Amino acid sequence: KIATVPVGHFLILHDITERMKRTQRIEDHAYHDGLTDIGNRRSLERTFNQKSSSLNYLALIDLDGFKLINDTYGHEAGDFILIEVAQRLSAELHGEESVYRLGGDEFALLMSAEDELSLRRRCKHFLTLLCQPYVYHDQALSVTASIGIARQEDGADLEQWIKQADLAMYRVKNHDKNGIGVYRSDEKNE
Repeated sequence: KIATVPVGHFLILHDITERMKRTQRIEDHAYHDGLTDIGNRRSLERTFNQKSSSLNYLALIDLDGFKLINDTYGHEAGDFILIEVAQRLSAELHGEESVYRLGGDEFALLMSAEDELSLRRRCKHFLTLLCQPYVYHDQALSVTASIGIARQEDGADLEQWIKQADLAMYRVKNHDKNGIGVYRSDEKNE
């Protein structure tokens, strides 16, 4: 203003590009596993809270023989296998399905299936896929997997759903390993 007469405008502009990039990097770190670049447990929680009704099964996958590889060949070899497992599983998912690394050698899949039979077929395919050799520095390494499956129950929260799939998975691990277990509601929640 000159005296009381407006003669122009004064604008202050801030470039927020760097701040937006930083915010995006923080969110990526918060919701993705740094090693495998798939979702982490926090990402699973977010997806569960936003999920569509078509994602009706949770499969927990725990690798059998992974500790032996880490102990024998080192953590670099173990990391290689974890990355490969994430890639193999990711390549087999359909539609809104997703894979997460919960920690260590444990993965979770949110899956869709019309019935338990078709789900078991897919999980058998995952078992076949995961037991294929992992070639690390010209060395063929092998792991198998134990899979526990739980169907989404009305009103169940994520922790309850994970616990159910975990019970089914440990039932497999405590028997023959390299198999599939399905949670039944008559099982004890120990």
